[in-house]
Amino acid sequence: MNTLNYLAERNEFSIYKIERTLPLTDDEICNDFETMLKRISEDGKKAKLALFDTITSLPAVRMPFERLAQLCRDHGILSCIDGARCVGQLPLNLSYLNPDFFVSNCHKWLYTPRACAVLYIPLQNRQLIRSTLPTGFNFLTKERATQTNSFVANLAAVATYDDTPYLCIPAALAWRKRIVYGNKMGEGAIINYNKDLARQGGQLMANLLGTEVLENKELTLGDCAMTNVRLPISGEKCSNALADSLNRVMNMDHNIAVNAYKNALWVRMSAQIYLRLEHFEAAARALEDVILGYTDVWSIYDDVITTEWNELQLSVPSCSGKCEQREPSKGLMRFGT
Repeated sequence: MNTLNYLAERNEFSIYKIERTLPLTDDEICNDFETMLKRISEDGKKAKLALFDTITSLPAVRMPFERLAQLCRDHGILSCIDGARCVGQLPLNLSYLNPDFFVSNCHKWLYTPRACAVLYIPLQNRQLIRSTLPTGFNFLTKERATQTNSFVANLAAVATYDDTPYLCIPAALAWRKRIVYGNKMGEGAIINYNKDLARQGGQLMANLLGTEVLENKELTLGDCAMTNVRLPISGEKCSNALADSLNRVMNMDHNIAVNAYKNALWVRMSAQIYLRLEHFEAAARALEDVILGYTDVWSIYDDVITTEWNELQLSVPSCSGKCEQREPSKGLMRFGT
């Protein structure tokens, strides 16, 4: 969104953002998409490009990106798919998906070193992408580019710090072919193992914490190797400040991300072929221990701040005119950092 906001400042175009609270069914997501297209048309504008994820970040859920790409084609809109977590995690057939632009990372789920990304652009759209950023030394002007197939050359040199991650892709693919799970081998084995582990591990954690997994009735949001488990904190105790503080401790000590969503705190977990169900159990136990200490301290902290604020109000004269009373900002302290 930051990139789009920046471009909107420099160019005359509008950004329409669909915001809904999960969980949603695939039909609801696609209906929201078409409803937004109608709204844009009613505003006297024409949608030119739609940007959407294969798997979102926080919370991590699988989007019906195949259906959204088809809707883009049906309405004559360019599709730009953010597949940062797609390659290596989900089955992917670009010929079937037929996006106008697709980008993904190889260092997240394909097991290459950082930083390594892939950009897919079909032949009919390659004239729209003229250069990398920064522009490489192989760049050709439009006049010269029409005389040769310069697409790869234009994008080949981006002054990257290290080309080694790109060279590791063949080795990563060869290694993945040797992985076996059940009666499957290679990509199918990896994708199925991780997806099964994410579902089982997420539900195990939810059972241990006495909460729930973020999922819809169709079980499509969690049809990937990532899962979101609600933490046993809600109501007034659930604040962004507490989420930030918990996230720092859990990230530093246990490599677990905590985020606030839908008036609750959630933990995002990823399944990998080097993990087992016991690792999800260990994560739940660690969360239990940390949360118990945090919520006790945070409750005391909120009570102290509220008491001090009430006493302060009694000791000062009432405000009038331009004087404005302000409520205390709770949860600004950071514990365990």
